[in-house]
Amino acid sequence: MKVGIVGSGMVGSATAYALARRGFKVTLFERHRYAAMETSFANGGQLSASNAETWTHPSTLLKGIKWML
Repeated sequence: MKVGIVGSGMVGSATAYALARRGFKVTLFERHRYAAMETSFANGGQLSASNAETWTHPSTLLKGIKWML
């Protein structure tokens, strides 16, 4: 069976790999020259329990400034 996967980020690449190992013929479509150049590139889709606060709240912005200094 042939399968097409759009996006070669972490999820797309892992899915393509798993399906290929199971015998599927996989085509991976990516609009960029290299894999993982959008969300996966800089952990844009990262879910983290330690950062579960609203980033636009003034107290969080102050924390961010303190962390940078």
